[in-house]
Amino acid sequence: MRSPVRKALLLSAPLLFLGAGFVAQWVALRLTPEGRVIRLLAQPPSTLKLATPLWNFRVSLQPEWKTRELKQGAVEYSWNGLLDADPKTPALAVFSGERRLAPLSEANWRAGESQGYWTVPGLETTLCRNYFFAGDHSQYFPARIDWASPYLEWESLAINSDGEGMTLEVALGTIPEGAEPIEPQEGPATLPFEVIWSATVTVGVSEWTSHQLQARGVEAGAHALRLTAKGTFSTLDKTAQRQFFLRNFRSSGPTEIRARLPRSDPPPEVRYTPRDRVRALFAAPHAPESRPQTSPWAVYDESELLVRPLELEGLVRTALFLPTPGSWEVTTRTESASDLIFYPAFYSSERETWLSGRVIVEVSRENLPGVTWEIDLDPSKDEGSKLWSEGIRLPLVAEGPGSLQLSFRSAPPKERTGSETAKAIPFFLGEPMLVPARDRRSRHPGTARPDILLLSIDTLRADAVSGIGGGETTPWMDDYFGRGGVTFTQAEAPSSWTLPSHASLFLSQYVARHGVRMHFDRVPAETATLAERFADQGYETAAFVDREFLNHRFGFHQGFELYDQRGGHFASILPRCLEWLGKRDRGAPLFLFLHTYDVHDPYDPPEAFRARFLPAGSKPSTEEIERRETQMTTLYGANQGHRELPESDAEFLRALYLAETAYVDSLLADFIHQVEARGLLQDPLVILLSDHGEAFREHGTWLHGWTLYEEETRIPILIRFPGNRHQGRRISARVSLLDIAPTLFEILGWSIPEEWQGESLLPRIEGIENHPSERPLYAELTQSERVLASVWKRRMKYIENRTLEGASPENPRLVNREAYDLETDPGERRNLGGERLEEVSRELEAAANNFAEMTARQREEGASAAATLDAETIQGLQAIGYLQTGTGAGKD
Repeated sequence: MRSPVRKALLLSAPLLFLGAGFVAQWVALRLTPEGRVIRLLAQPPSTLKLATPLWNFRVSLQPEWKTRELKQGAVEYSWNGLLDADPKTPALAVFSGERRLAPLSEANWRAGESQGYWTVPGLETTLCRNYFFAGDHSQYFPARIDWASPYLEWESLAINSDGEGMTLEVALGTIPEGAEPIEPQEGPATLPFEVIWSATVTVGVSEWTSHQLQARGVEAGAHALRLTAKGTFSTLDKTAQRQFFLRNFRSSGPTEIRARLPRSDPPPEVRYTPRDRVRALFAAPHAPESRPQTSPWAVYDESELLVRPLELEGLVRTALFLPTPGSWEVTTRTESASDLIFYPAFYSSERETWLSGRVIVEVSRENLPGVTWEIDLDPSKDEGSKLWSEGIRLPLVAEGPGSLQLSFRSAPPKERTGSETAKAIPFFLGEPMLVPARDRRSRHPGTARPDILLLSIDTLRADAVSGIGGGETTPWMDDYFGRGGVTFTQAEAPSSWTLPSHASLFLSQYVARHGVRMHFDRVPAETATLAERFADQGYETAAFVDREFLNHRFGFHQGFELYDQRGGHFASILPRCLEWLGKRDRGAPLFLFLHTYDVHDPYDPPEAFRARFLPAGSKPSTEEIERRETQMTTLYGANQGHRELPESDAEFLRALYLAETAYVDSLLADFIHQVEARGLLQDPLVILLSDHGEAFREHGTWLHGWTLYEEETRIPILIRFPGNRHQGRRISARVSLLDIAPTLFEILGWSIPEEWQGESLLPRIEGIENHPSERPLYAELTQSERVLASVWKRRMKYIENRTLEGASPENPRLVNREAYDLETDPGERRNLGGERLEEVSRELEAAANNFAEMTARQREEGASAAATLDAETIQGLQAIGYLQTGTGAGKD
């Protein structure tokens, strides 16, 4: 992974130092001239060697063979059933005793070869490629079954921070022809469904886990698949998520294996690589030994078996999965003093418990004796949680340039004897890195490397900031940024909900380019995020976020040494951040990202702020709007046309929303005051922004993620420079959320990556560019039944709404093509689409071509492809012109 680790932490575990002369022989590793941290997990594959029981791991299958006597003293064995292996790469081997049989081609088998085996892999039909269950509901998919009593297989990944399980009911059946959805007042619609077969499984392991079921009695033919989740939700304060992903849901046919042997030979034994290699390893009575080998992957972390994000007690770190007995070696060059930092964890995700184990760290250098540390981890002493949070720091001292080798070994506890020592134990080596020694870390005088504080206030529309929209909602923002910094009054988000917009913020790409548009998409691991690029430049990186779509499972943790997703909104997040800031080594510059859902629905501000913005005696039309638990579903139902709400409800909810905004403003005022008073950040560059706005029935809808009108896409961008440079500037030019990353890079004097689509705002801030920009700005929104795209160019905004083929009728509140003059009609009240048909068609067709080009480039380069895209999806998107979609809709 690209995630760098730079945090300097005290040694917080008992260490047993082995070897005489230890202090005199501490060694150090080479740092770049800028003092950058060396992230060991990101080193070239040629410098790494890994010994793990996962290499070539196979399980044995000793099936109940059917036998047939042959002539000349031979026996034919045959078996037909489910082989828990990928049919494309089963790594299948057949043995008779210790002798490995030769595989035969179909021609050789039919020609009557007397010894060997022949296999026919089971075929697969994909029923659902990817889906994310964010809440309890049923989802339907067409299911063409090619085999009677088929096997159903899939993988699941739980987002389960509270230790409770979830269930998934899998059902095959039929939907009556012409059946209409049953749309209740609350929750998603259901369909009349006649069940033929069903089963229920538990989903509760926070890593990809394989499932297999056999749908006995189901005949081949056309069916419908219904997947129903129960026990899934996200808490309103974003402190817990019980949700899960599905992928590769498929119908599988049986595998056939046949073998011929002399009658005197032992019966065949089948060995193969299981799909869920990790679970099979820990279920095995003995862990196989393996010799170190150079990584077989061109990129070391391509396999999720080896390098993966791990969340423990709300803290996410990128880790090398090194189950016992395993070892990992890194070879590099030494030059000057540095320290080794890592975060060890013996932890069972399936059992959700800390385990005991040993870590042996060896550092050796040419012509010098090696040094060894042996660290015993005992969960009864609460060491596991503490070390994952604080880490281990080993100081190293250099004796001049030279070759250096680091070795990490995982082993069972010393006290284990007998068969226990042979079983594998899960071990994670969290973010090992080399940092400058404490007495050598500096900010390199003469270079512009200020601390960076990036604040994302989810769902904050631009006019809620009183410095932009008027009023007295945000006095601290108005002073800190309005008088002391730069205010952009016309900033646009690239989408109207959290996941795609934040992906655009961190990648500086439009949604069509990075492909993260649906609720089951994620920022690809191979794509360099803004945090990773700061890490590459020697910055320490940390994030404190609310959960849900900022969960690390969506890829936003990449590049952050510390990713705290315990949530709880700013009332909990900011104190945790202050505590961490007070402990960190401030020698290195910091890139700090803070995110909150505070102003997101449900709107429930503290009473003191509620009283300021809501007139005494104000009441909504229904108490469901006042209750946190029912507010969102009520508004969601109104958007779907299930109920009508009066204009007075918009005034009531807007007042609550502004009260929440004022509450966040007060929290930030106190936070920044404490940061400045305690000197926790050194003359930082501070940016406050949002990912999208919020609708209050301006165009007939509520919430966000429903339209691309200004109430959902216009956001604040506020910047405070070190030394209060450029203070008091207000810039009315239309800019984009994509511009944040290039602006930071130009301010710091770094080269802006070619693949970024945003532009630096620094020339505008410095007054070099005062003329209106001719560049178009884009936004898009994909839902299960329709796609919307908008383009802003000069003073005009064009919106196109398309219904996907075979979907239900489009939302009647939206027309197909719209155009608005934002200079004379900022509220988008007068649609000029009919009056300027030629102009609208020309601009939207040009936008469509640009979207298609972005999407094609995404597929060709693969640098920013969404993890869930597939050929069928791409074909469907090509059919509708320029956008991409999938089944289901995502709302944060």
